[in-house]
Formats: sequence, structure tokens, C-alpha cells
Amino acid sequence: MRFNTDPPVMRAVRRLAASACRDEGASEIEAGLVGMSLGEALANACLHAYNNGIGPVTVDVEYLRPRMILSVHNHGSPVPDTTTVPDAQPDQESRDWGLYVIGRVMDEVEIERSPHSDHGTLIRMTKYLTLP
Repeated sequence: MRFNTDPPVMRAVRRLAASACRDEGASEIEAGLVGMSLGEALANACLHAYNNGIGPVTVDVEYLRPRMILSVHNHGSPVPDTTTVPDAQPDQESRDWGLYVIGRVMDEVEIERSPHSDHGTLIRMTKYLTLP
């Protein structure tokens, strides 16, 4: 999916990803965690890549049983090379809370700069679904 970081659109995409999880047999809790994580990644794109503005993002949702893999790629300002998901709870004033939350609820998280230019960041999040 390609769209802009417009809040109503981001909410709809987050709900769509959670619905895709439920369609594959995920619990309401797992679907909610996936949706929340996607929302945080999109909010990070809006805040950091586009300086709290609107810009283009691409979201890919892939299901490889039992893994739900979400990739969010923005085309704005890239993250520093050293950006990782924080292991420890950030300070209250920190801007790393979104990544911290994503790291706590998703099973795998990767963050990389775009290899094709000095614009853009990719965040790939994987959740292993507990299926019936």
C-alpha cells in the first residue's frame, strides 16, 4: 500500500493490518498489538521523517504462517546509522518511546536506512501469531 502520513489514512491502514491478522486466525490481543505497532511506526515516519508533516510511505503486509511481517518504508529524512530498538525504557522526554513499545510487543524488529539514497528509513516488524 502506498499513501501519505495523513492521520485518518494511517488509522485506516492500522485497522486494516489488525483485520488481516484476525482473518488469519490471530487473537484480538495479537491483532491489536500488530495494529498498535504499525500505528507507532507510521507515527514515527510522520514525526521524524517528515518533521511532523505529511509525506509518502509504503506499507507491505506479508503473512508467512505463523509470521505476520509488516514493513514501513518512508522517503523522508533517514534515521542515523546507529538507530536500534531501545532495550531499556527511555526517559520520559525521549522520542524513542514508539520504538521501545514496538520492540516490546513485536517478536522481531529491524530498522535500516534506505540503501538506494540518503532519504528514507525502513522498519520491518514481525509477530509470530499463536494460531488455533
